[in-house]
Amino acid sequence: SESSPLRWDFVKGYFLVDNEEEKIYELRKEDLAEFIKFLNNKKVVIFGIKNFIHVLKNLKIYEENFTWEDVGNISAICSEGQVGYNLKKIFQYFHEDFDDSLFLNLRKIKKIYKTLIELLSKNPKFSDILKLENSILSTIIEMERNGIMIDSVRFKRLEQSLTNKKEILKNGIFQDVGHEFNINSPKQVADVLYLEKKLPVNKKTKGGALSTDEITLRKLLGSDPIIQKLMDFREVDKLLSTYVRSLPGYVDNDGRTEEAGRRERGG
Repeated sequence: SESSPLRWDFVKGYFLVDNEEEKIYELRKEDLAEFIKFLNNKKVVIFGIKNFIHVLKNLKIYEENFTWEDVGNISAICSEGQVGYNLKKIFQYFHEDFDDSLFLNLRKIKKIYKTLIELLSKNPKFSDILKLENSILSTIIEMERNGIMIDSVRFKRLEQSLTNKKEILKNGIFQDVGHEFNINSPKQVADVLYLEKKLPVNKKTKGGALSTDEITLRKLLGSDPIIQKLMDFREVDKLLSTYVRSLPGYVDNDGRTEEAGRRERGG
């Protein structure tokens, strides 16, 4: 529950040995060092490899002596973002009953993993994305622990460039539709797409509203030029709001973001 990865700890977990017996073992904090030795040259199928590595680093017992596959990452990729990084949603997506006990879910996770491997083998794009994500994991972990260097001057230039691009995209959308509307309003975007342009309805939200999320828009690509324009606008808007405008606010005097490791060490 701690926000800082340097404070994350380990209490208890379970692991299943993939053999004929398929025994499930309880794993406690005091067993971790021996468990890491046990993993030597083995492959681990896990949910939350990044958090697990943070914990091992905190306990000073991390060794790069095993390979791993993260069910969470693979599921997010193979579902094209429909499940996110959420174990309960992953179970729902693959039509498995989710139990509150991880112990009872382990064999189901193994079953889901086998399905995911089949999906990866059938779709080279998914495999390429997974390889890319796995290749940068160690870098992401160190960024979370030590912070990242921010070039504030370059970010200012980037902000101006993206702001100009966003304005051009917005005007292009208004010109396409013939009037202005709130592009950040799902309701107004839905009215434009489905009521004015009569595009096919592929999905509704849980509340019954017409969906305009990314997955829905991707299915509508090619049906009208406005779809690509909306996706481009959202991408630029996301870059501006989530990264370009917000990250400089976390920069310390040395030009690095005030991330976990530097806060814990007092600078």
